Amino acid sequence: MIFLKKFKVLFLILLGSCGFSQLQKSLSSLSSQNPPTEKLTVLTFNAGLLKAINLVDLVPFVDKRTTLQKHAWLNLLSQKQFKNKNIIIGLQEVWTQKAFETYQSIAQQLNLNIAPLTYNEVKTSGIITLTSLPIEDYKFIAFSVDSPTVKRGILHTTLNVKGRSLPVMNLHTNYSDSKGFTEKHRAHFIEIINHLKSLDSSPALVVGDFNGGDNLVLASPTKNNQVFEFGKIAWRKFIHEMESIGFKPIDFPEAITWNNANPHVNIPVLPIRAIMGTGKDGKTWEESDAQLDQIFCRDLIQIVKGTSFFNKPLRLEDCDNTLRSCFLSDHYGLATEFNF
Repeated sequence: MIFLKKFKVLFLILLGSCGFSQLQKSLSSLSSQNPPTEKLTVLTFNAGLLKAINLVDLVPFVDKRTTLQKHAWLNLLSQKQFKNKNIIIGLQEVWTQKAFETYQSIAQQLNLNIAPLTYNEVKTSGIITLTSLPIEDYKFIAFSVDSPTVKRGILHTTLNVKGRSLPVMNLHTNYSDSKGFTEKHRAHFIEIINHLKSLDSSPALVVGDFNGGDNLVLASPTKNNQVFEFGKIAWRKFIHEMESIGFKPIDFPEAITWNNANPHVNIPVLPIRAIMGTGKDGKTWEESDAQLDQIFCRDLIQIVKGTSFFNKPLRLEDCDNTLRSCFLSDHYGLATEFNF
């Protein structure tokens, strides 16, 4: 009888041990299926660092603003809300070699990874991505139709977020002139959709300068400044197609990234005036302030309200006293956070 009791106790101990081991395996399996949530801080910014044939500024003070942007990024990312965060930064119009090397330096100083790795990969697209996350791989998909000297497109970077892959598309499309959306611009939208359709259905991010938005208004200088709605029509069709494949636009309440209070917009340089056919004050160009830059996500949860950054004028003595005010770029940046 005593032997039987001892056997039962031993059996229960062994059973308990096996049961605990099985429980550990089940919990481990459950944990792998539901990994811990990671917060992602996502920013996009068109830096406006471009020159014609590497000589003529197409946005004023390219070299000076390049240096100022470095100081601004080092200051911004050293602030408490960005410390020890999973940072993803999409940059467009980093076209000059000095600009690329400056952002390489920013990445080194802040221990960020950068894609692409060389200026030769950037000089015709101007698109780079900085991140605190490991980069698994990257590839650039140039739009099939663009200007002869420019190859804009989609920089597709795959990031590793604690063992999970996250594709991030950083892009820059063609713009449209004051007579409506151009066919080149529409073609870029179609190619964006086609690329996103080629991905699997996992979470993903899309950031960049789309040169379009629901609040974009273009005016024609040839028809008594009649306002056309091409921008809204084309953009709403694009939004519908993005949402049909699971990508939702992030709402930035009252966010403006293209602002007529910015002299880099309302006082365009001579080459831009010649290309766009605008007056010196830019009044026949995009007349209304607009959000031309966007962030889209699929299967990510936005956890903070979207905000604008680099939207304040600099000290005139830091830039040039011939202007009423001076900004880091002709665009402002956008930022938000997600749970992944």
